[in-house]
Amino acid sequence: MAVGAVMAAGAAWAQVDIRWDLDHSTVPLMGAIDAHLKITNRTGEEMSLGPGGNTGLSFLVDDGNGGIVMPNGGELVKYPVRIANGGTGVVTVDLSDGYTLLRPQPYAVAPVLDLGGGERFAGARKTLDVQPGLEIARLETGLASRGTDREATLRQVHRDRSDTVFFRLDAPSASRCLGVYELGTLIRFAPPRLVVDGEGNWHVLHQSAPDRFVHSVFAPEGAPVAREMYTAQAGHIRLDVGEDGVAEVVGGNKFEASPDAPGTLVAPALAPSVPFKTLDDAGGSSAGTKERSSWWR
Repeated sequence: MAVGAVMAAGAAWAQVDIRWDLDHSTVPLMGAIDAHLKITNRTGEEMSLGPGGNTGLSFLVDDGNGGIVMPNGGELVKYPVRIANGGTGVVTVDLSDGYTLLRPQPYAVAPVLDLGGGERFAGARKTLDVQPGLEIARLETGLASRGTDREATLRQVHRDRSDTVFFRLDAPSASRCLGVYELGTLIRFAPPRLVVDGEGNWHVLHQSAPDRFVHSVFAPEGAPVAREMYTAQAGHIRLDVGEDGVAEVVGGNKFEASPDAPGTLVAPALAPSVPFKTLDDAGGSSAGTKERSSWWR
């Protein structure tokens, strides 16, 4: 069915109402594309999305040149979501689990619910801008002849009126992206530092505020391991790798967990009235051999 026909049908039929939005309308290439859908069911029967359900969720993805991006075979809704007749349900999905957007360009996307029997309901179209990001650091390790080659980069994307930095890990000889992770806001007074330790773990130190720095650690294959926050002056803090292969942040005061307010961090130089959340709800997502997440915002 053509895009216009599906959209017209969705607007005319009130049995299913789809309200939705993207976490961000600008995303890095191969990064997460998180979407949140609020679905109201007036079909007269229960709707079930996910494995074994009676309702399918897909997206119309238009590349802007008259072409449609086809599904990659991945599953968008991984766990059953049931919406009673007359009720409303909320579904969160990562579009990149089901669609591989290989070109950095704007796309038009819209969700579609398929109830079977030719009945389909669509949500509004939204613009998604996929960007390669500005490369600001690169580090290569391993050997292509042995399949151990890895290419780590830090990429800057401007969105939501600020610059955001992402860590990306690729296996060049296998043409695979192993992971794209958001590290948070970036300011450029102090250049970000990207190193690898003796065990192959990747370390990033970047400046997120005039007196705040973030140390992020990833396993050799790209899985996030740890995150620490420091207060320091630019030029006084650094990330070093010693002769023993151990990576260490030097010259900053690390934020510690507050004993009076679990889930927050306070620094020795800051009053308790200026806490910083720990973001303990960090999580990841995966599809096939690629893992990516908007983990640290």
